[in-house]
Amino acid sequence: MFFINQKQISASIKNIRPFEKITIGYRIFNTFKITLEGGNSPIIAMVYLVKDLPAISMDLASASSESGSWIRPSEEIGFFCELASASGFGLWESGRMSPVATSESAIKYIISEKPSEEIIKSIYKLVKLIDKYLNVESIQIVGQRVFLRQTDQPDIIVSVPFDEGSVSEAMKSYAYLITIKKDAKVIDLRFINPIIR
Repeated sequence: MFFINQKQISASIKNIRPFEKITIGYRIFNTFKITLEGGNSPIIAMVYLVKDLPAISMDLASASSESGSWIRPSEEIGFFCELASASGFGLWESGRMSPVATSESAIKYIISEKPSEEIIKSIYKLVKLIDKYLNVESIQIVGQRVFLRQTDQPDIIVSVPFDEGSVSEAMKSYAYLITIKKDAKVIDLRFINPIIR
C-alpha cells in the first residue's frame, strides 16, 4: 500500500482513456479501489500523416464563384486517401488523440504535423454539431479545413476552430442555401456569410 504511486496510476489510466475524475483509495482488508467518472466516447478517425497537405483544385480557381473548372473537394480528397496509408485514432473531447484498432471510419483526417489539443477539441465539437443537423456521408479534414460530403449535395467547408453560433445557424438553413446557386459544388462556412461556389 505504501509503494503505490497514485499519480502514476492516474496518469496511466488517462493515457488509456481521459476520464473526467479518477479517485484512488484504499478500503479495509487490503483492498485497493479506483473509481472512474465521466468521459465521453472518442470519435474514431483514420489519420493520414503526410509530408505536405494535398492541393485542392478549388483553391487554384481565380474567381470566388467559379466552380465549373474543378471537381468537388471531397472527391479529390477521397482519391488522395485511396493512395495513402492511415492509422486509426480516437479523437477525445479533452483534445487528446489515442491509437485505436480500426481499419475504417467515415472521418478521414490528413495532417502534416501533430494538431494542438484546441484543434482536436474543436473537431470533436464540430462532429457532434454535424450529427445534430446533417446526415453526412463522410467527413474529411485537411489540416484545419473540414469538408463534409453528402450524397447529391454540395460539399460543406468549415474551418477549425469555428464559431459555433454562425455554423449552427448555417446548418439549420442548409436547405435554403442549396437553392441559391444551381449546380453549386461547395458551400463555404468559413466566413461570416456563407459563400456558395
